[in-house]
Amino acid sequence: MPMLIAIILTGNHFVLDAVAGVAVALAALWLAGFLNRRFAGTRIHAVLV
Repeated sequence: MPMLIAIILTGNHFVLDAVAGVAVALAALWLAGFLNRRFAGTRIHAVLV
């Protein structure tokens, strides 16, 4: 019930916040994977890991 009240008061902004949060998380995971592949086997990779 408190969540419903919060949704009504904020005008449904929490949906946009959730979508943005997921997008940022996916972008961070992609970037981490990209950097891991890019620097695999290098001295930089040893420092990062």
